[in-house]
Amino acid sequence: MSRFFSQITQISLKLRWVTVALSVALLVLGGIALVQLNQELLPPIEFPAIVTMTFWPGASSDEVLQQVTIPQEQALQAIEGIVNVESYTGQGFAAINMSTEFGLDQDELKAQIRRVLQEVPLPEGVEKPELLSFGIGDLPVVVASVSSSQVPLPELKAQVEDSILPQLAGIPGIEDIGVSGGQELPEEPVAVEPPQRPGVPLPPEWVEGASAMGQQIETTADLNAEMMGFIVQFQPESLQLLTLEMWQAFPPAVLAAVPEAALEYVNPEIAEQVAELLAHPGGAGGALGGTAVEVPAEAPELPESWRQPPESEGPVQVEFETAADLLDNPFDLPAAQLLNMLVQMGSLPNVPELLGDLTPEVILWLQSQDPGFLPGLEPAVLRLLSPEVLRALPMDFVDALEPGLHSELAAIASGTVEPFVPTEIINRTNGNPSLALVFYKGSTENTVAVAHAIFDKLEELDQANGELNFDVAFEQSSFIEESVSGVAREGSLGALFAVVVILLFLSGFVNGRYRLSWRSTLVTAVSIPMSVLMGFAAMRWLPALHPAFSALADGSSGVPVLNAITELLARLFPKQMTLNIMTLSGMTVAVGRVVDDSIVVLENIYRHIQRGDERRAAVIGGTRDVAIAIFASTLTTVIVFLPLGLIGGLVGEFFLPFGLTVTYALGASFIVAITVVPVLAYLFIRKEHLPQAKETWLQRSYTPLLKWSLGHRFWTLLIAAVLFAGSLLLL
Repeated sequence: MSRFFSQITQISLKLRWVTVALSVALLVLGGIALVQLNQELLPPIEFPAIVTMTFWPGASSDEVLQQVTIPQEQALQAIEGIVNVESYTGQGFAAINMSTEFGLDQDELKAQIRRVLQEVPLPEGVEKPELLSFGIGDLPVVVASVSSSQVPLPELKAQVEDSILPQLAGIPGIEDIGVSGGQELPEEPVAVEPPQRPGVPLPPEWVEGASAMGQQIETTADLNAEMMGFIVQFQPESLQLLTLEMWQAFPPAVLAAVPEAALEYVNPEIAEQVAELLAHPGGAGGALGGTAVEVPAEAPELPESWRQPPESEGPVQVEFETAADLLDNPFDLPAAQLLNMLVQMGSLPNVPELLGDLTPEVILWLQSQDPGFLPGLEPAVLRLLSPEVLRALPMDFVDALEPGLHSELAAIASGTVEPFVPTEIINRTNGNPSLALVFYKGSTENTVAVAHAIFDKLEELDQANGELNFDVAFEQSSFIEESVSGVAREGSLGALFAVVVILLFLSGFVNGRYRLSWRSTLVTAVSIPMSVLMGFAAMRWLPALHPAFSALADGSSGVPVLNAITELLARLFPKQMTLNIMTLSGMTVAVGRVVDDSIVVLENIYRHIQRGDERRAAVIGGTRDVAIAIFASTLTTVIVFLPLGLIGGLVGEFFLPFGLTVTYALGASFIVAITVVPVLAYLFIRKEHLPQAKETWLQRSYTPLLKWSLGHRFWTLLIAAVLFAGSLLLL
């Protein structure tokens, strides 16, 4: 191997001007690659998960399970690369989540999944399965808003969809633009005090008796629990004067003060109804201004809107007949959670109609079957119930509501406030209603370039449409550019300091005068930009080999050892590399190391020239002596960093670009050290340019320590062992 490296050096010297020309060409190619590499925040990683969604409108969950989910599961489990399959089946749809191995080509895997799913026989009416995958590249590049203080929101939305979107769609690199918004928040409603319960006039005997005792009462609203308790204890016979209307108007606290034994004094004609009121002091209604509603014994029939399939674009359609179907629903949810889910989903356009059509009998029957039904309803559901239902809600439930919600429901029940029904996402920018524009780029596009193209187009549209305001709410490019420039700045400073240190150490006294060794510094310092730019060139064009190695890996799947080698090569030559935090960090780490090989080669060439060797022989001999050493050093460093990207999993996917960047740069530094550095040393270095061959101050400072260590080997090794053991305690 030493002879092989020596022959490379000799050829470089023989064709030194070709070597120089090739070096310049590589510098130019590296600069071109640096410009062409896509700038991203993180490596383009796709998460190892694919989800397939299959919709069958109108089908029950059992039908979907037996005829869609199970056949698809069995077919997908046979695909190589899928390590786990989980499914969820509901009424009208099936979702299958597939976990895959890391490092697989997700596009190729999805194509294979589509082919397999096409072969699965499905019943008539089943829609084509949809595939979803997830990756860092799926994040939006820019999120902008369009607002106006002059144009009404409906007109603004029409203008954006008809005029603005077609212009934005023409931006190079844009794959999709999402538009959200289109509904305004309602004006703040005026606070409404909860209505007082309507008082019913009390019998004259009650009014006169209370007056004789110094109490002023006229209606049922004036009576409290203490007064009722006093009457029951000392004048129970007066209870027979109360009518059913009076009993129904009493507050729950007053009814709770009447014991069951007092029923013998109640008018026999209404005793049964009064007993029901005393059994349920909260009442069956009237809390928000309504009257009592009798709770049906059997499950009441649901309104027509629930019993007919909704005319919507939603793929999942559920049909119900009676209120009992809400309790025993196909989602296995409590009735309150089912209604909450309908509102939370936001994808069913007829939810306000469904909730508004529910009758008081349905709501009260559900409460009688499930005491947690009403307390489990979220405020958004309560606001969508009809005023008739709100007026029939039990008193104890309404009284337990927080005051703000109580006032709002009272206003809706009285008809003074219309309930707000959100049908679109609500966006506001700088105090004005707005629409959100979400931009997505193609997977191979440059995030920074696409973002700047979007900025330019938005500025152009802003100037052309004076009544519209275009604002950027979120964008990736600034953070990417700041991160990239920060890493590049630190790397450049590191390279500069390395050159300064090299200059100081290679300079010395020549013919009695101290001279800075600019020539020697130039010879070694050239390895930094060359290695870095050659590394960028490798990042730009070596991924072109990925299809070849990937095909070899597929073709050698039956040969274990060969397949492992080809798969490793396919992984070492990924499909795409970009400028991101990981690759630039790897290049920064490499900057301090790439110059080492050149320094070792140049120092050995120095030694040969100083001892009187002919210039060409000194260059060839000096390079040959250390070629194996610097190759072993470079290979050792590569072996340290490259496996970081080969450990597998998500961590391996993140660190593979880092390890490959270090590998490319260090490999380039070794090539530069045995080709370019010898040529430049031959062209620029003369014996008269070299410092005198004598012991330097640094050598004089550590020589005594070296002599002591060689003379006391046992103690030297013992001290080293103690320091090593002590360092382990810091872990």
